[in-house]
Amino acid sequence: MRAVKIVFILSITCGWLSSAAQGIENPEEIKSLFSKENEIKGFGGVDINITDVYQERSLLLGAYGGAIINKHVMFGLAGYGISTENQFRSETGTMFNIEGGYGGLYLGGILFPNEVVHLTIPVLFGAGAFHIVDKQYFPTSFDKEYVLESTAFFVVKPSAQLEVNITQFLRVGVGATYRLIKGSDLRNISDDDLTSWGGTFSIRLGRF
Repeated sequence: MRAVKIVFILSITCGWLSSAAQGIENPEEIKSLFSKENEIKGFGGVDINITDVYQERSLLLGAYGGAIINKHVMFGLAGYGISTENQFRSETGTMFNIEGGYGGLYLGGILFPNEVVHLTIPVLFGAGAFHIVDKQYFPTSFDKEYVLESTAFFVVKPSAQLEVNITQFLRVGVGATYRLIKGSDLRNISDDDLTSWGGTFSIRLGRF
């Protein structure tokens, strides 16, 4: 499994370098992201992630948006939240739920953006929070839920997607993602329990 992670991260790194190289016309000319000569266009989209959260198959829905620079570099913000009911049995036999999400800086590279099918390599750097909830804590009350514990954490989520140009303003993509979580502080759930591979489906709108 460690070897698979290393290959995945190396592939994304190589993709970043390739996308950057595509945007260089004159290697002797120093370029910058925010030069007046750059072509900057806006985009926005939604992500559907199927992954595991503490060994429970989960659906995370996300939204993102930002700018595409010279057709090859994406820069923006993104946020994701658990949309399914994630349950697990505690040591006492009680069923608890995990709720929460994360968000942060959204960076990405696009390889061969003018081709009908091309590769995108987005990476999310951010933070989030998960909550352990007992939904039957107050059985006689209208509001039965009680948050037993919460934790904040840091997250890095690289992805690799094959994306298809449906029209000049619409793109859809499918791919794989790896969610790495560090710094969580739950009593019986570790960072490794919250770290997982996943599949992703995205819809992106913008001026491409």
